[in-house]
Amino acid sequence: MVLIILMIFISIVLGAIGAYIHKRKGYSLVAGFCWGFLCGLLGLAVVLLEQTAEERKELGKTGLSIFKLIIIFILIVELILFIKLTLSMFASLNIPH
Repeated sequence: MVLIILMIFISIVLGAIGAYIHKRKGYSLVAGFCWGFLCGLLGLAVVLLEQTAEERKELGKTGLSIFKLIIIFILIVELILFIKLTLSMFASLNIPH
């Protein structure tokens, strides 16, 4: 139980950091929180590596680069592994029915 509370707390902290960074770059506060909360440290890496809103407008780029596609793939794999770990942790608790 303590581990679950700790994981939720760490996710909220990472979400808050992601929201702060994303807002300072000129993007949505909610999107930054979701990157940090759902994807952890890799989500923060994506937010940190993202261009600012002004840079994006100047360059006129709206598509995803190959680097960002690789990061998204890694994030999906991390999320799947996190879900598997969480489910196996719950399965090993041996809670009586």
